[in-house]
Amino acid sequence: MYKAIRILTLLFVFLIPWQARWIIVPGELNGAYWEYATRSLYATELIFFAFVALLLAAVFYRMRKHAGFISWKRIFVSTGGLVTLFVLWVFASVLWSVDAGVALEHAVLLIEGIVLIGIIGSGIVSLEYIVWTVIASAFLQAGLGLVQFFTQSIPPSTLFGIAAQDPARLGVSVVETASARWLRAYGSFPHPNMLGGWLVAGIVALWYETLSLRDLCGSFVKKCAIRYLNRFLILFVVVFCLLSTFSRSAYLAGAIFIVCAALLHGYQKKYRVVVSVFLLSVMFATALFGLLYHDILSSRIAGSSELDARAGEERISYLDESKTLFVGSPIIGYGIGNEGLAVHQYIDSTRDAWSYQPVHNVGVLLVVELGIVGLLIVLGIVWDGLRRIGSIVDLLPLIPIVIIGAFDHYLLTLYPGVLIGGVVIGIFLLRLSKK
Repeated sequence: MYKAIRILTLLFVFLIPWQARWIIVPGELNGAYWEYATRSLYATELIFFAFVALLLAAVFYRMRKHAGFISWKRIFVSTGGLVTLFVLWVFASVLWSVDAGVALEHAVLLIEGIVLIGIIGSGIVSLEYIVWTVIASAFLQAGLGLVQFFTQSIPPSTLFGIAAQDPARLGVSVVETASARWLRAYGSFPHPNMLGGWLVAGIVALWYETLSLRDLCGSFVKKCAIRYLNRFLILFVVVFCLLSTFSRSAYLAGAIFIVCAALLHGYQKKYRVVVSVFLLSVMFATALFGLLYHDILSSRIAGSSELDARAGEERISYLDESKTLFVGSPIIGYGIGNEGLAVHQYIDSTRDAWSYQPVHNVGVLLVVELGIVGLLIVLGIVWDGLRRIGSIVDLLPLIPIVIIGAFDHYLLTLYPGVLIGGVVIGIFLLRLSKK
C-alpha cells in the first residue's frame, strides 16, 4: 500500500501540467463563457483522490497498530491548528458568498492544494524523488513549449486538455512587435504564465538537486562531470523555454531566486564552481534567446506595445475595483472565488465576461474574498512558520511563490496554479524538516 501511495503521489506531481478535464457546469457571465465559475473534474484529480484514499487507509491502519506512518512533526503540528481554522473559514465563506456553488468549487480546490502541501511536506515521498519528478515534468513541458514557440502554432488535443491557439486570433496570449504577433509558449497549461511558473519550479528543484549532487560527488572536476553536464543542459532548455513564455512575473521570480541562491551559497567554497556554472548556463541561454529574438524580448520587457499598455491599465482597474469591494465588506469578504462575481454584482454588470478577472495579487485577492479575518489567519500561519526557520537560506524556495503571487492570481484561482504553489511549498517544508 505504501509503495502505491508513493507512486501515485509522484505520478500526480509529474502530471500537474496535464489539463484534460470533464466540464461539469460551464461558467457563464453576461451570456458568455467564464472560466472562474466553471465546475470541472480534472483527470489528475482522480489520481489525487486515489492516493489520498490509500493514505487515509494507511493512517487508520497504523493508528490501530499504535505505530506512526506519517511524521506529523514534519508538517508542524501547532501550525496545523491554524491551517484547520483557515479551512473552516474558507468553507464558512460559502455561506455569505455571491454564488455558493462557485465558492464551494474554489474551497475544494484550495483544500486540494493544502492536502498536497501536507503530503509532500510529511516526507511520505523522499525529497530526491519529488525534486526529480518536478525536473522531469518541467523539462518535458519545456520541450513542448519550445516546439509551440518555434512553429508558432498550438493544435488542439482533447486527450491532453490543450486548446488550439493561433496568434492571429484575438484573446490568444501573444507578444506584439511592429511587424507581427508572436505566440507565447503554453506547454499543456491554459496560459503561458502558468507554464512560466512551472518552469521556475523546475529551476528551483534543479538548483537543490545540483547542490545535493555536489555534496554526494565531492569535487566538481574529479567526479560526476557527465552528471553535472546533464543537469546544466536541462537547465539551458528550461531557461530557454521560460524566456519563450514571455511571462514577466516568472522572469522576475526566476531571476530573483537565482541571484539570491547564488549569493547565499556562493560564499561557501565547495559550492562556488556549481554556482558559477549554473549562472553561466542561465546567462548563455538568456544571451542566445536575446540574440535570436531581441525585438520580441525587448518589446515584452519594456511593455511598449499597445497590448501591454492595455493590460497594464486593466491591472490597475482590477486593483481599484478591489479597493471598492474591500470597503463594502472588509471583515468577512465576499466568499472564496467570488471576487469577479462581486465586481459584476456591486460595481459593473455590463462588461464582457472575459474582463471580470481576479485582481492580479494573491494577497489583495485573499483580503477581498476572505476579509480581514482570513488575512489574519494566513498571517498567523506565516508567522508560526517563520519562527521555525533556521536561517534565511531556508526561505529560498518560497521566493518564486511570493514574487508570482504579487503579480498574478493563478496560485489561488486556477487548479494547475494552486498545485504549482502546493508543490513548491511542500518542497520547502520537506527540506526544512530534513535540516
